[in-house]
Amino acid sequence: MEIKLLSIDEIKEHKDAISSLLCDNIRINLPKIEDAEDAAAKHYENLLEYYGGGSVIFIGAIDEGSLLGLIWAYRKPFLNEVRVHLRDIIVSDRCRGKGVGKLLENKLTEIMKSENIKTIELMAMTHNDVAREFYKRLGYSETRVFLEKTIE
Repeated sequence: MEIKLLSIDEIKEHKDAISSLLCDNIRINLPKIEDAEDAAAKHYENLLEYYGGGSVIFIGAIDEGSLLGLIWAYRKPFLNEVRVHLRDIIVSDRCRGKGVGKLLENKLTEIMKSENIKTIELMAMTHNDVAREFYKRLGYSETRVFLEKTIE
């Protein structure tokens, strides 16, 4: 398995696999979204827009030509430093629990060290205990709480 930064051409080449992973992620984390496929398609288009801005970091886990997992992150200013926001880390069902997510996150950390970026931040859904425990095992700590209100 190869863990590598993906170019825009590789992202386009793996569009179906990326869309499928995004769709699975939406179903797990945002179960109230009724049309996960449509949301995933929009999410994919957002990825392409972010990529054009130059701040995106897109890492893939590729085995025998198939994309099995991905990280979508981006650099962002925060007060007097640059941080990386880990937007998505998604691993295919058949590869979960086999270390692919850890390999992807290790690659992101390696890239951040080379750029002298000291902080990676992310948001995890409060109901997704598996993801939250995964991040804690990788050294992340809960430092802020994100709140939202639904307006009807």
